[in-house]
Amino acid sequence: MTFEPPLLIASVTIFLSLFLPLGTFSILTYRLKKNLVKQKGENERLLENVYHLKQKQQEIERRKAFRLEVSNVDCEITLNGIGDRKLNHLIGKKGTGTIHDLSANGARLACHYDLPVRKGIIIGIDFIFREEHFSFRAKLVRKIEHFEGNHVEFGIEFIGMSIQEQEQLSSLLIATEREYMRSKGYKNVHFFENYKN
Repeated sequence: MTFEPPLLIASVTIFLSLFLPLGTFSILTYRLKKNLVKQKGENERLLENVYHLKQKQQEIERRKAFRLEVSNVDCEITLNGIGDRKLNHLIGKKGTGTIHDLSANGARLACHYDLPVRKGIIIGIDFIFREEHFSFRAKLVRKIEHFEGNHVEFGIEFIGMSIQEQEQLSSLLIATEREYMRSKGYKNVHFFENYKN
């Protein structure tokens, strides 16, 4: 059988028009499947990273919630900022105070200065706890007035702390609580055993 050139061209055209799209479709399908498998692996890695970050965040939140009464930790206070221009002349003033309880994100502070909490006061606070020096910025969030004695207590919240600073303070607080509980003869200190020293 001899093909005439127009018939040969028509046959090749029909062949190419049928099989070229099928070949292209097969190649595209293969590449798409390969990309989907790769994307699935990346998604699984991302989900695993998110899971670990959530666990770390929950650990930090648990540590933040832990508050310990401390025996009169002396501190130095510096007035860093006030939300009222009329009181700007007080910025930079220094004084002393006493910390009565402490957590990884704040403290209860007693001092002789009656400061207005609603004025957005930011202080610098320096103290030594378990032979470690800490220096934080904090905002006054609550005032507790005492009618006996001549002091005022404030609830303060540390601001701008790094995760390392929070972990360092938390570790010291938890170690202090462990020692206290063991000294009192408590044997079940499992809650505190979950935390690192």
